[in-house]
Amino acid sequence: MVDLALSNPKDRGYAGPWTPDRLRLIVVMEGTVESIPKERLREILHEAISFQAVKTWKESKDPQFREKVRRLRALTHRPHNPPVVVSVDEMGPIQLEPYGGHSWAREGHPDRVRATYRRFDGVRHFMGMYDRYHRTIRMYMSRRKCGADWVRFLRYVRRWYRPNERIYLILDNLSAHTTPAALREARRLRITYVPIPTSASHLNPIGSQFRVPKHRALEGRDYRSWRELGWEVQKAIHELN
Repeated sequence: MVDLALSNPKDRGYAGPWTPDRLRLIVVMEGTVESIPKERLREILHEAISFQAVKTWKESKDPQFREKVRRLRALTHRPHNPPVVVSVDEMGPIQLEPYGGHSWAREGHPDRVRATYRRFDGVRHFMGMYDRYHRTIRMYMSRRKCGADWVRFLRYVRRWYRPNERIYLILDNLSAHTTPAALREARRLRITYVPIPTSASHLNPIGSQFRVPKHRALEGRDYRSWRELGWEVQKAIHELN
């Protein structure tokens, strides 16, 4: 029964995923069992498999994909005397609006946020950095994420480390990262870019780290000022670190 549920329904002339009724019909028709209640079928399936959402995957067309991945792995999997490896990215745009989510509440009395609102205060972006070996995350809010803002962020990253330490910066291919001013500043600050392959954001270690402060600070909240939102994000980061 498990093997049947894991097979492709199209091979047997069915469209869409397997349903309990279809599975019952097939196992009876093929003589696997004479009859089986629907709930017993569910129990058998749940002992080995679960009904899951179908997920997507990305295919990178970067001609230097293998070389970039090897470099990333060499920098992020060094057990002895690791270098300073910092993963960076931008999260946003973020707006002052009610955010849905989940919370504990008495039955029939859920927490509520506004359903009608107007947005007058523009957007913000979180500029984030994640130290791969020290497992710490830091970020701040920025109105934009253009070249000048990226230069400012490079200086922010540099301030957390000794001046003589070279920083290996894992980053994506946003054009603001490679403006002439940004490249000059990176050289001056002893920061070496380590770009991830195109269409391979899952290789950036900070990606999974962004979800935690976003979940803790935004879900189920309704901020009326950027100062309040920024303060809550910093509290979430402090708890995470």
